[in-house]
Amino acid sequence: MTNVAYWSLSTPNDIRSIFGPTVLEIVEQLTNDTSLPKIERKQKMIEKALWVGNAARIIKCCDRIDNVTDAVVSFTDQRVWDYVKESVLLHCNLRDGVDFGKPWFGEAVKAGKELKLAIDKVVHSCRHVRKIPAFDQFEAWRASKTT
Repeated sequence: MTNVAYWSLSTPNDIRSIFGPTVLEIVEQLTNDTSLPKIERKQKMIEKALWVGNAARIIKCCDRIDNVTDAVVSFTDQRVWDYVKESVLLHCNLRDGVDFGKPWFGEAVKAGKELKLAIDKVVHSCRHVRKIPAFDQFEAWRASKTT
């Protein structure tokens, strides 16, 4: 019989005691306020991307790469369109907020570049494979939001 320990990570102190203060800081930077309405919560997430630390930035980019890649095959046309637009705005803030004087800055820059590549691949697939009409105007939309 195997002795299995079950953890309940329900408080910041639980996370700190098991994983330490650095992991707790990253978790707090990436945690969204679920009490907010979805639209407001998404907007806050995009705004927060400007000030998160480099380690949190890397994790967020990797998570978004995975999610945006799944979106192209599993989301409805409208949902993938909305998710890709949100990903572009998130990418801009993640990229613009990199702290070049802190640890992990090189990896954070690389993660941001990889996120942009993933978004570009999804856009290409949505335009040329799924043929979602909204994506024909994507570059114009991106230019209006990122300049």
